[in-house]
Amino acid sequence: KASAQPFRPGECVAAGVAATSCCTTTAAVAGRSVGGRPLPNTTDAVLQHLQEQALRAPSGKAAQRLVRFMQCLAPRFADDAEAPQPLAIDLNVVRSLCWEGVPDDMPVLRATLWKVMLGYLPTDHFKWDECLDAARASYRGFVGELHEVMPDRPEGLSAAPPPDEAPDAGGACGGDG
Repeated sequence: KASAQPFRPGECVAAGVAATSCCTTTAAVAGRSVGGRPLPNTTDAVLQHLQEQALRAPSGKAAQRLVRFMQCLAPRFADDAEAPQPLAIDLNVVRSLCWEGVPDDMPVLRATLWKVMLGYLPTDHFKWDECLDAARASYRGFVGELHEVMPDRPEGLSAAPPPDEAPDAGGACGGDG
């Protein structure tokens, strides 16, 4: 039996809209854990960003929409008291929410949802940081190889920086994992 409850039951009051079990109203704390496992930094950052935007939403309808995205992306666990197992993100729910539209002023959310839907990020939240680190390392290796093949760059062309460390950037992780 699967629990539909997100990672931290609480009450999010955004623009007068109460939605139980969506988030907490406290700031993100490094090292937060879920089901006895540390919450990945990328997941925590995306959820924190969504929470902040929901609290600032211009209308109750917009706030409800962001809360639905938070519920969709928040880690959930199977109801197993002995060894709760994380449940994958439900891609059908992601597609449904995206079909209704993703707010234009939320590029972090838009990028994260695209990465999940395209298999760029796995549906297991706890593998996001590992996948992004591996992709960034692969990118750095590629840039290093490119410099070996092309040691003399045309003037004005500088070495490409590694992808930004923000939650909406990174590299392909190769499927659901």
